[in-house]
Amino acid sequence: MNKDSDDIYLDAYTLYPPEEEISLDELPKLPAHVPETKIKGETNILLKMRWSEYKRTKNPICVVEAFLIAHEAGIYPPMWALDFLHTGFKEYHDSQGLKDLSKLFGLKRGKGQDPIFQPLIEEDRDSMLCLDVYRLQTSFDFSVEEASYMVARRLEETENWNKSLFKIWQIGEETIKDKYLKKWKNIFDKDFIRDEILSWTKEEKAGYLKQFPEDSYPVQ
Repeated sequence: MNKDSDDIYLDAYTLYPPEEEISLDELPKLPAHVPETKIKGETNILLKMRWSEYKRTKNPICVVEAFLIAHEAGIYPPMWALDFLHTGFKEYHDSQGLKDLSKLFGLKRGKGQDPIFQPLIEEDRDSMLCLDVYRLQTSFDFSVEEASYMVARRLEETENWNKSLFKIWQIGEETIKDKYLKKWKNIFDKDFIRDEILSWTKEEKAGYLKQFPEDSYPVQ
């Protein structure tokens, strides 16, 4: 990822080594780097979103989440996250542990400062809803209005959808459509996301559609 540009390029990821023992003969045959097309699409999206949000807000939770997302996907965290962690750990080490590590990383917020988690949770809510709008448009050729209505109806019928400790508001059809058109459509409209959606089998498409209330389906 080009760290000095807002443009999104084809990224390469470095894979973790295998957990099982390997021989020296096998070692040269193991892939070390793979293009983003070989990584689960949602991992790509989440890492790019965290980088974009970190550039915009400098929220350190973006770094924490990028580290967790990459580690759980079996790939090394992106360099921008490692650079951030290196800076904080080095300053902590140079102070011989006298400086507060949570303050060095910006994790401890003072009175009157913006909350650190809530904006990202709201961003996640918007991204998940709008990604479904994009999927419905791409896979089923539904209009933005039809897809937004379906996504809003599913949210209405999903109990306890907010798993966070914060009060996150449920948003409706018009708000979803507005957020999608103003921001998220351009973020999701990339070849690697579109190609993954278009590769769904009939069974996968049918299973995905079943996630939405039947009374929300567009009238044919």
